[in-house]
Amino acid sequence: MKNSKRKDLWINFILFISTIFICLLFGEVASRVMMMQNGLPFFHNSKMATYPELYKEKIKYGENSKKSQEAKKKVLLLGGSVLRYTAESEVFKKVDKKQFEFYNLAYDAHTSLDSLLKYSFLVKNGYDFDYIIFYHGINETRTNNIPSQFFKVDYTHYSFYKIANLLFKNESGLLYELINHSSLAYRAFYTYNLFQHKFSSSVIATHTPREEWLQEGAEIKSVKSFENNLRKIIDSVEKEKSTLIVPSFAFNIPDNYSEEKFAQRELGYGETGGYGVKVWGLPQNVTKGVLAHNKLIQELKGNYIFIDTQEIAHDIKNFYDPCHFTQKGEVEFTKLLIDTLTHLDKKIIN
Repeated sequence: MKNSKRKDLWINFILFISTIFICLLFGEVASRVMMMQNGLPFFHNSKMATYPELYKEKIKYGENSKKSQEAKKKVLLLGGSVLRYTAESEVFKKVDKKQFEFYNLAYDAHTSLDSLLKYSFLVKNGYDFDYIIFYHGINETRTNNIPSQFFKVDYTHYSFYKIANLLFKNESGLLYELINHSSLAYRAFYTYNLFQHKFSSSVIATHTPREEWLQEGAEIKSVKSFENNLRKIIDSVEKEKSTLIVPSFAFNIPDNYSEEKFAQRELGYGETGGYGVKVWGLPQNVTKGVLAHNKLIQELKGNYIFIDTQEIAHDIKNFYDPCHFTQKGEVEFTKLLIDTLTHLDKKIIN
């Protein structure tokens, strides 16, 4: 009788463990299939899920891509949505590609930290580029919308960067191994961090600044982080014997800006659509933040090429919102980049 009960307990225990295993296995498979809809292969790790553009943008994950002796020079684009959409525009597609091959790793809402993590990953895995264009300035301002005692230089007060830093900067420990190699664990951790601001008083949501903290954005705390990230990229690019190009960030927020006037298209922007300043913070704080980042870009000591975009920024018709370019703006910004690249390449050849 006792043996029978013991046997039943073992059977129940094995069934319980088997059920959990099957559920986890099903969850893992389902999670990977869902990520395939984002263009990732079934057997991907979570680094690829965090920055899928590393996989999509002609740069095959895990394959080294050293500088070649071919005539085309490799140009890496690092930035947020402005640079991304400019590089995807019809204007940019018409650029003569005989001299340069572009790798567009700019992505929506990304900051200098995202660019540092992505570039560091590429260098670590043997990738090499002739030119790197770094275009940032406005997305960092969102990180300022938090009381100074909660601000973190590594941006981990911003929920997304808890994941990004774990996978690309820390790269050690059981939690890293689990989240990097299990799609299900990654999605669980991602979802937890996505909603952490709901139950934590010291975290900013991934996409929307807290209304009650918008005034905190007046203190531009992000300058030190911006400087740290840019300095590390400068040092890395120099070691790789590549050339770094850093334009100032072009933007236009009129003094009489309001969300109502923006929605009614009363401010003079060139086209419809786009985002109101509120996605980054209060108008005066965003302006103050971008100007502080631009000042740093212009004055920072380092081996990089500075491009002044002030002339583009002065004409509001170059923008359809505070920072995204109209076709007119795309033409001017693209010409500025290509002229700079062509001039530099001629100097290097000669």
